[in-house]
Amino acid sequence: MLGCSNEDAEETVQELFARLWIQRESVDISTSEKGYLFTATRNAVFNLFEHRKVHQKYAGEILHQKNELYDVNPLMIAELQEHIQAAIEKLSEGRRQIFLMSRNEGLSYQQIANQLNISVKTVENQMGSALKHLREELSDYLPVIISLGLLLFAELPIGVATYLNVI
Repeated sequence: MLGCSNEDAEETVQELFARLWIQRESVDISTSEKGYLFTATRNAVFNLFEHRKVHQKYAGEILHQKNELYDVNPLMIAELQEHIQAAIEKLSEGRRQIFLMSRNEGLSYQQIANQLNISVKTVENQMGSALKHLREELSDYLPVIISLGLLLFAELPIGVATYLNVI
């Protein structure tokens, strides 16, 4: 297929044959099998090209929006990081320790319970309370969080991305 990799060609043909097999009871081939397969393959390629055009169009728009957001976001990100840190500081010492062990160190609830010599249920309860507290504390900043959106989410500084992931 012109403009396609071998993998694209193989995948397109494989999908075509799979679709034909699934619909074998209802497919009505009024021409020759060869002509039917040629037309079906040609249409699958056209669909692939159309899909790519749409994908490229929206990928370009997303990249443009992402670049626009980056122009304003360093200040918003810094402010949000400050508010997240302030909200974490308001947690009780034990709850903060459990939260940070989970989010910063990536420890499981079981690992935290083992290290602190407490039950897993206590860790679960403390994490639930910590997350509820953070949601409440950061509720005024929801518009900022939404404006950052999923476009930037993967590229946010670790401090922001780690905490937003659970809020």
